[in-house]
Amino acid sequence: MQKSKGTQRAENGQNALGVRERVSEMVLRAVRAYTFNTPISRGRHRAYLSALKIVRELPGGLIAPLRDGRRFSIDLATGMQTTVYFLGEYEKTITEIVEGFLKQASKQASSVYRRRRQFRLVHIVVS
Repeated sequence: MQKSKGTQRAENGQNALGVRERVSEMVLRAVRAYTFNTPISRGRHRAYLSALKIVRELPGGLIAPLRDGRRFSIDLATGMQTTVYFLGEYEKTITEIVEGFLKQASKQASSVYRRRRQFRLVHIVVS
């Protein structure tokens, strides 16, 4: 059965759209590989902004790991999560503050645990 010319054009348009989406995703992944892994901090922001200008439709629903191992579900179409995807950072200052609190709390918890353990040992010896 032959397809009509309109159906053929629609399929070609879908194929072209699929290719465009794949190329766009590859461009974004390549730029992310550079901005995420480069030790040079200058120019990373400009590099990913240039990539965003090149790509017409930004994908959503990407899963991106951060430098500290957390994984985020990212929607680049909103524009709010681009630094998470490209730089691997989420609210860098707030993250540093929270990490400081967690380290301090961890030290306090371990000292409390050591004191409880010492108390148990003393209690066992005395009994």
